[in-house]
Amino acid sequence: KIFLPSEVSTFTTEFVPLVPGESTVTHGSYALSVEDVAEVRLSSLDYPIPTPANPNLVVLGSPLVVEVKSGGTAPATITLPLPSSPNVDPSAIGIYVLDGQEWRALGGTLQSGVITTEITDLSALIKQGKAVFATLGTTCNPCSGTAFNKAYSYPGARTAVVLVHGA
Repeated sequence: KIFLPSEVSTFTTEFVPLVPGESTVTHGSYALSVEDVAEVRLSSLDYPIPTPANPNLVVLGSPLVVEVKSGGTAPATITLPLPSSPNVDPSAIGIYVLDGQEWRALGGTLQSGVITTEITDLSALIKQGKAVFATLGTTCNPCSGTAFNKAYSYPGARTAVVLVHGA
């Protein structure tokens, strides 16, 4: 399955030179801070990307494209907006980076409508001058309603086992 650019809001910043003391580029709730000299640009998607292979893992909000013209070899901090999403487990939300055709978890800390993660080496995530970061969360479809589903039937069994999902 493919996540299309038409599904997200669009924006692009100019390439911004980052230096110690002025090391952050922002757009709304999106932010990137780099601990060394770098020239970077933030933008929304302008090309399709794969959705996560796990059908219970969903992209929340608009992914962020980080382009690096120079530098970016030091630690960095990425902040993304955290949209409210029904049926998404708040304890299973994180920032991910698209690595080829797969999403790789980077972790994240939730606070005040955003999620932030620390990256030890931004350049390790940059492929062909750019990287795609997104907030992903695990959906919990059984959390949205109650239903009895027969998961297994043992031939000749006269006992029922009922499993209750929840915290």
